[in-house]
Amino acid sequence: MVQENGYSARRFLSAEACLNALAGARFRLAIIDYLLPGMNGLALIKRIRETIPGIKTILLTGVSNDQEIRTLAKVQGIDHYLKKPLDLSLFYDIVQSACPEGKTAGEGRRAAELDIAGGNLLIGASVPMKNVKELITRLARVDANLLITGDTGTGKEIAARSIHQHSARKHNAFIPVNCASLPEGLLESELFGHEKGAFTNAVQAKKGMFELADKGTLFLDEIGDMNPHLQAKVLRAIQERKIWRVGGTAEISVDVRIISATHRDLEKMVAEGSFREDLYYRLNVVKIRMPRLAERKDDMPLFVEYIKTKYNRNNPGVLMKTITPEAMESLCGYAWPGNVRELENVLLEAFILSRDGEIKASDLPIKLENKAYANAGTNSLPSLEEYQEKFRRGYVIELLRKYKGNVTLCAQHAKINRASFHKILYHYDIDQSKFKK
Repeated sequence: MVQENGYSARRFLSAEACLNALAGARFRLAIIDYLLPGMNGLALIKRIRETIPGIKTILLTGVSNDQEIRTLAKVQGIDHYLKKPLDLSLFYDIVQSACPEGKTAGEGRRAAELDIAGGNLLIGASVPMKNVKELITRLARVDANLLITGDTGTGKEIAARSIHQHSARKHNAFIPVNCASLPEGLLESELFGHEKGAFTNAVQAKKGMFELADKGTLFLDEIGDMNPHLQAKVLRAIQERKIWRVGGTAEISVDVRIISATHRDLEKMVAEGSFREDLYYRLNVVKIRMPRLAERKDDMPLFVEYIKTKYNRNNPGVLMKTITPEAMESLCGYAWPGNVRELENVLLEAFILSRDGEIKASDLPIKLENKAYANAGTNSLPSLEEYQEKFRRGYVIELLRKYKGNVTLCAQHAKINRASFHKILYHYDIDQSKFKK
């Protein structure tokens, strides 16, 4: 939204992702939603200010009864508190006030940096991703429950957010819940809320995610990890459009669109009896399958450019420059079981190992090089000496990764003395300090 008005923005899907990107960053303004996975917006702003003192803050909330949140925001010194749906005129006035030189005005002028927790970014121009984007556009217009499947790291939550943001419910809340990250008792309370005194430490009544998502979208991530008891309660909520808080007796009407996601084979789980068949068909009105990165090799340059741009924005003093054609070929030849998350980790580590900011094939992990050799024809194979050198360097790098740059432990593992290991590091121009965390 702010990007369309000339500002440079970073988007994060969770509090953890935001905090991980703060080191060395120069953000001027943080726009934070109160409801975030893993941490509420007030706690996140406190952590951000510890790293970036003086940053301006806007707290957003779609919670209807927000007096307590408003009071806590005032006590914590939040610069601006806005209710959703936003008054866009007021919102942009605040952004302009916080970042008066934020809009791009020509060559050499830096844009203000904004951090939006909870964004949407579907990268890809390959045929599989074009199909996904077209399906998302069509499904956003209807109000049916959806099931998104795909491996971990394929962007299931990003797809769910995109559907919500293009739907008639876009001005109301998008509430994500990870069903695998919470214990059974806590998950039930998170989903349905609880009354005061319902259990130990329930000192006041609390709305659940179904209530907070009223008129909006509830995203149930890793629905396949939900236990049978909660499956029954979710089914009842979908069928009757009503819920009961834990420890409560009054029924509460809710109008919620449910988008669920899983990396599991729910049809197999239904056949085995570990997932309710009736709930499966209620959730799976329409299915979207997110393709693996290995199926989207045409998108590899786009992902590399995105990761490079993101890194350089947060680390302007040490720029990631380019990636050689040979390195790109190695990236395209690998299966990427960890999908985009694995790609980002590999590129950042390769950049750390690079001598001049240019990522070469020799900077990549040995697992990528071995895969490239396996796929290559005999004419592309290196000499035995070249292969041994690549393997030796890759072996040393893997040791440094494993032991976080501790030369003593690396030498012990390799069964050589420290002096010999230091000579190897000097030979390959590897700085072990880059691996210390």
